[in-house]
Amino acid sequence: MRLGPALSQLSLPLAGAVRLLFRQPHRIWSAQDLAIAAGSPRRSLYRQLEAAGFCSPRQLVQAARLLRAFVYLRDPGNLIEDVVAKLRYGSSHVFIRHTRETCGLTPSALRDRVDGDMLVERLSDRLLGPLAAGDAGPSRLAAVRDGQLERTEAAPEGADPNDDAPDEDERYETRDRS
Repeated sequence: MRLGPALSQLSLPLAGAVRLLFRQPHRIWSAQDLAIAAGSPRRSLYRQLEAAGFCSPRQLVQAARLLRAFVYLRDPGNLIEDVVAKLRYGSSHVFIRHTRETCGLTPSALRDRVDGDMLVERLSDRLLGPLAAGDAGPSRLAAVRDGQLERTEAAPEGADPNDDAPDEDERYETRDRS
């Protein structure tokens, strides 16, 4: 994610807690948990995050869990119920609500219609706001959601057409459907 500049404005303990949140979202469930991980009072947590241009701690926790959920959703062996259990959501309804609030899509649509770069772009915009994240343009995820773009696999030049793994540099290509 494009969080580096904003993270550098946080105290070292809070920046470490935010990194922990994104590495292990199952360990931090709330603003209080994030404050405990940072070793600071909740009020200081809110102040520091706001001063650095971050969204609320609740949205930060929700985004970290959704990013991990996306990784699980991309595995064809995982059902939505499996993702709910792995991330210890209280119910599938909460997970679906978080997905819709953040992306405007259901988990199934997120799995089928969004690539990783698009989700990272959307989450960065949500966590820092488009201007703080360095992108004032419309989100590609919103275009996919609205049916203006569709995700297509890009076959890198000279790549084996039977190779399922996309090249790191050209993971996905978007095609304008308007």
